[in-house]
Parts: sequence; C-alpha cells; structure tokens
Amino acid sequence: MAAFETLMCPSLGGRSLSDLPNELISMIAELLEKADLLKLQELKNQAISKAIDHVYARTVFSHQRCKTTDASIARLNTVTRSRFAKHVRTIEFDIQFHCPRPERQEEKEPEEEGQREDEDEGSPCIDVRLRMGGLQDQLVGIFERTVNLKKLVVLAPTALTGTRAGHGSFHQVGGYVVFARASAHPDHPHVVDIQSFRLLYYTLTRSMRGVIPQLDELVIANFAQSQWQSSLTPQNPVVGTLNEWPAMHNLKVLDLQLELYTHRSDIAVRRIVASIGDNARLQVLKLRAGPWGASKFQTRSEGWAPLLQLLGTNPPFRLRTLEIDSLVTSATAPTLDRIINVHAASIRRLVLTRFHLYRPNSFRAFFAALAETNIEHFELWKFWLHGRSWVVNSTLTHSILSDEDFFDANDEESSDWVNISWVRHGSEGGITYDNAGDLRGEGWMKDRLMEAVTMVDSGALPDF
Repeated sequence: MAAFETLMCPSLGGRSLSDLPNELISMIAELLEKADLLKLQELKNQAISKAIDHVYARTVFSHQRCKTTDASIARLNTVTRSRFAKHVRTIEFDIQFHCPRPERQEEKEPEEEGQREDEDEGSPCIDVRLRMGGLQDQLVGIFERTVNLKKLVVLAPTALTGTRAGHGSFHQVGGYVVFARASAHPDHPHVVDIQSFRLLYYTLTRSMRGVIPQLDELVIANFAQSQWQSSLTPQNPVVGTLNEWPAMHNLKVLDLQLELYTHRSDIAVRRIVASIGDNARLQVLKLRAGPWGASKFQTRSEGWAPLLQLLGTNPPFRLRTLEIDSLVTSATAPTLDRIINVHAASIRRLVLTRFHLYRPNSFRAFFAALAETNIEHFELWKFWLHGRSWVVNSTLTHSILSDEDFFDANDEESSDWVNISWVRHGSEGGITYDNAGDLRGEGWMKDRLMEAVTMVDSGALPDF
C-alpha cells in the first residue's frame, strides 16, 4: 500500500503519475487491488482513467453478484446496458431468504403467544419479495447483452436473516414450510411461501435457455444441504429444458446440488445424461443428490445407472474432476474400475461422499485402477461396502506406559507396558489422500492406494 500512496502524491520523481506513458500506468494498475483501482478512478484524472480503463473494467465488473431483489436486478440490468457489459464474466444469483417482521421485545402471555403462533402459521412471513412480472424478459435481456459470460451461479439461501434465532426444526404444510421456534424467546415461527421460491427458480433456469451458448461453468448450489432448502425447488429441479440449452452441450464445469431423488427414480440423472452426453468439452462434473438420496444411499437402487453407463462407455469427454454425493453403484452399468480406466489419462480429483459400492463392483479392482492413474486428490466419506460394512480410515497406534502406572516402582521384575489402539481419522473416518503437485513425492499416491489392495489380498478386508 505504501507504493500506492506514493503514486497518489502530486509528483513522482519530479513527474506526476499522469505524465507517465499509458502502458506504464496500465502495468502499475495490473498490480493493484480492486480497492486501490477504485481510489485511482476517484481522482477524476482523465489521463489516468484512460490508462487504467481496461484493468479497472475487468477487475470491477467481471464478477457480478446479484441478490434476488428488485434493486439488485435493476443494478445488474444497468451494468449490462453499459459499455462494461462485455467485461462481465461471472453472474452469481444469490436467492434471498429474509423475514421482515420485527422481533418482539417483550414476552407475551401464553394465551397471546398461542394465538399469535396460529396467526403466523396461517400467513407467510418469508417469500421471494420480488416483482415477478417481466422478470424473465429482464433476465433474458441481461444474458443476451453479456456476450462474454463464462460462469453462471445460482445459490440457494443458507441462512435466515432478520431474526435472533436459528432455523430449528420445521414441517411442511401445503405450499408452506413452517420453522418451529428455535430458542426460548423467539420472535415468531417463520412461515415460508415455498411456491414463490419455486417460481423464481423456474424463472431463472428458463430464462437461461438458448441465450448463453458460450457458457463454460454452471453452478446451482446449496439446494441439497437440507430438506427445507431442497423444498425451494420444483419436485423435478433438473427441469426438462436443461438439455435444450446450447450451453449444456458446451460446458467445461457442471456443478449441481439439487434433490435428485435417486433412491426412487433415475429420471433426474437421465436428464443430466441427456444434457452432457454429447459434450466433448466437459472436464469437471459435481453432483450432490440431496437429503432424500443421502438418507437412502445404503439401499440398493439403479438411480445412478444412466450416468455410470455414460461414464464407462467411451463418452466424448474425459473428466479431470468427478465429485458425487450419495452414489450407489449399479448391478447393470459399467463398474467403477472400468470407469476409472476410461478416464485414467485425465482424472486428477475424485471425491465420493455417502458412497455405496456393491457387486459386481470390487473394492480391490476400484483401488487398483486408481493406483494406475495420475490422481492427485482422492476422498471417500461414509463408504458403505457390499451392503454390510463401513470402510473407515484408521491407524494402529501404540504408547508406552510407565511402570509406575501399574507396579510399585521398587518392583525389579516390572517392565514397560504398551497401550495399542485404533485411531480413527476425522469424525466420520473418511479417507483422504492428497498429493497435489507431488508435494509428498512421486509415487506416494500409488503406494497409499495399493495398500488398500494389499488389505484385500491379505484377507484383512473381505471384498465380497
């Protein structure tokens, strides 16, 4: 920052900053933080503003975060109608979840509290609070004007603002989600109009169709973290129009965190497969199935079979990253070792959370296939093997106990004792191997993976 303060002085080595060549000023601007660029812009110096214009526009306008409020939508609309529209690379829609009702400061009598709760549960205090009329046309216009847009993010609400209490428990009544009182003195039980949020989700996704063919990344996140968040999307959140998007056939990164209901149907997964099946550019695939799928992953199902079939039968793409939550392998689709072999030359990161592997898949074959790749990061959490046992990461450790812990110190026949125990790594015993950049040495990852193969070969881990 000291260097920047020097630049802000009236002179610099006998010359003002504006006297320097534009190329040099631009090079200096490349080294500055966003806040410093804003300060330079505030100088209202025409020469400096001209020299830093490209860097300023790229830094300030490349990432647009838009809350789902009328004011924020209007601001984004203004930006995309300006000369800065061509600099927008990322748009992030942050769905707002806010209760505007003021907190009650005084504790009411029990009768009044009961009456108030009945009234609150009859009318929602949380809805989209956004004028939906004409919203889709506004969004289509925004996407049409951001010709260099590369990344689109839609975020579900993660916290309830405007209240003292947390979420607590909840229940669904018709088109409402009702949060129970979450503390000894809450303001009121919050009632959410989920239909308004579902309409907003549908409007956002529908407006993207056909207008952003140049998109590289699509992220729809946080809708799978809990049941109340998953309820904010339609019953089929992977809308049928997804495979109609030109962008879906051209993405490099697809990250969907939605309730896919994979425990009872493969419809959502089939729609995803239809969207990416001919995409030769896809490198990163992240899918999180949601709370219902997460609660049923120990039960065999064929909900993921269409995706496993695509990944294991020579798709047009080769994945660098694959992350799946609540994956249940298939009795009919290609096995995981075959899928790993298909993507062996490219795969660098594999994360499986709430993972159920069963026959004809083999633990040994899976780890042996991974050992022959150049994978740099591998994680398994809540690994359910062959429908009967958990696989956790633990280490056999020992500690030497002093004689005094057991015997009289004067007892010459006493000897040291050793306490041997298993230490589980992580709260859930997850397996994490990371060797990014070969920081642990070449071959470290292969050695760790082959240790698992040795466990099966030695009989320590039954693979049947």
